[in-house]
Amino acid sequence: MIKHPQKVALIYANLPQSDKRFTIQNERISQIDHQLKTWQFDVKHFLRDAIPDDLESFDWVIAAGGDGTTLEVASFLRNTPTLPIRLFPESSVGFLCSIDADIFIHNNLNPKNFFVKAIPRLQCIVDDIPIETPILNEVLLAHACPARASRYEIAFKGQNEIQCSSGIWVATQPGSHGAAHAAGAEALDSSHLHDAVFCIRECSKPQKSLIKTSVFNQNSQNLTIKIISPELVLFFDGGLTKYTVHQGQVVTFRTHPFPLKQLAVSS
Repeated sequence: MIKHPQKVALIYANLPQSDKRFTIQNERISQIDHQLKTWQFDVKHFLRDAIPDDLESFDWVIAAGGDGTTLEVASFLRNTPTLPIRLFPESSVGFLCSIDADIFIHNNLNPKNFFVKAIPRLQCIVDDIPIETPILNEVLLAHACPARASRYEIAFKGQNEIQCSSGIWVATQPGSHGAAHAAGAEALDSSHLHDAVFCIRECSKPQKSLIKTSVFNQNSQNLTIKIISPELVLFFDGGLTKYTVHQGQVVTFRTHPFPLKQLAVSS
């Protein structure tokens, strides 16, 4: 049941006036704001590059933009529901968004029709120490300089290999449809919501490699990566967050304790 007044954070990108979408964004943000206020919601506006530290104090967080805005906002959230609105459906993929702006603005929605669905996220573990930042889409383990190769020992389902490659993608079910899939990983459907998939990028001896790509359960902990090269980095969700890992450290994965609480509209 929706309570009133609902405290809502409305977050969107700071587009320059030279961007042809600037005027369109302002108009649509104004219309979204108007719709929220007709529901008697208390709306606060924030730019994507100035997200406040107290985001969890809001009842709802609206990410108005595309997948990039959704990913950045989601990284701040643990318990607060978020509604990702695809602000530019004519040009944005918006794979992670719940609803298009024109539908939110013009379809006479009722806030009571929104429900929360929990989307599992990944967590990286380095030497048995969990990294707090959740991974909604994917993580890339690669050299800090993308032109250089990465060396590591990978273990999966009883097999061990020392590899030299361009890095490793590890993706959630939603994230498996992006860069990891382009690199050769399977794109997972909704029946794999609690699974992840990994894929080796450009292995130096692919014909001899036994470990290339596979689906695995997020909680199985049967994917282990021991770092050999110096200056390797974990790039979370398109590089929004980065963590340097060092020689000898071991990286594993599991389900993050806080799934993303994403708002959606019941049909």
